[in-house]
Amino acid sequence: MTSLISTTTLTPEQKTAAEQLIATVQQFDHTYRSPYLSNQFNVFPEMKSFFLAYDHEKLVGIVTLYADEPVDGTVDVTANVLPTYRRRKIATTLWQEALNELHQFGYHDYEFTTERTFLKANPDFLMHSQLVEADEN
Repeated sequence: MTSLISTTTLTPEQKTAAEQLIATVQQFDHTYRSPYLSNQFNVFPEMKSFFLAYDHEKLVGIVTLYADEPVDGTVDVTANVLPTYRRRKIATTLWQEALNELHQFGYHDYEFTTERTFLKANPDFLMHSQLVEADEN
């Protein structure tokens, strides 16, 4: 069974688990970019920035929000799910929670950050997630 937690800041234990999850995902996907695991620069420190999915005590997914711009700016979003837990709607569920939080604070513009390596290895990802690849690096 999966449980969800959302929080403004990560506890030391949550941060360690998130770093381990991200390292596992990066190794599997051959990616290197890590999300910023602090809300230190977010405009609204009271806004939840971390959305965690657990299978019992094991962290299996995380969505992060980096909102260092005013509400008319863009929020950077990352989603990481352990490879063995993918295609179970974990990222989708976490994203819906995060999107609700963004809307509560007036944000409507957001970008998911990923790497071309991931998109090349998962050619149907953009279509299935109804996202569009930006022209940026």
